[in-house]
Amino acid sequence: MSFLKKLYPLVLIATVMGGLLAFTYGSLKPFLDASDVREFERSLRELYPDFSRYETKTLDGKTFYELYSNDEMVAKVFRTSAIGYGGLVEILTAITNGVVARVVVMSMPGETPGLGTKAKNPAWLAQFLGKKREEIPTSKADFKAKGYDAVSGATFSSLAVTRAIHEALSLYERKEGDSTTSATSQEAGGR
Repeated sequence: MSFLKKLYPLVLIATVMGGLLAFTYGSLKPFLDASDVREFERSLRELYPDFSRYETKTLDGKTFYELYSNDEMVAKVFRTSAIGYGGLVEILTAITNGVVARVVVMSMPGETPGLGTKAKNPAWLAQFLGKKREEIPTSKADFKAKGYDAVSGATFSSLAVTRAIHEALSLYERKEGDSTTSATSQEAGGR
């Protein structure tokens, strides 16, 4: 019984702390969500600085975006990810007429700074612009066979980026073959 008397305060403290954590998270969630939207729109601006609005669309449970400049659609944007050396690498790929128009790496928090993070470099990403799905490397051998340069010493990071681009192009091809999508429109904010 004395064991339970010693355990009771610990259980009580853990329960109160858990409740406080839940309350804090619930209070901050709207601010965290708004921050995520601002970060996402900042990444869209890296792709197309002058877009005026975007529409969020869904296809088979996957979300993609159509960017508009005035009333003209300039690109379909897919948010995809793949596993790199240190975890998830998330990118936005803008596709126009079935080819990669622009690419922005949104996050690669687990990649080695100064090595794997070189896969964010716009000059390195430029080698994939204007390419179709079948031209994008998805294996180490593909880089050499298709004439691309992987980031030296960061093969896993390079592959994560190219696999995410490949997935975006696959989604684009599926979208082009399917006319059943749902949409919501949003004006671009925070220029």
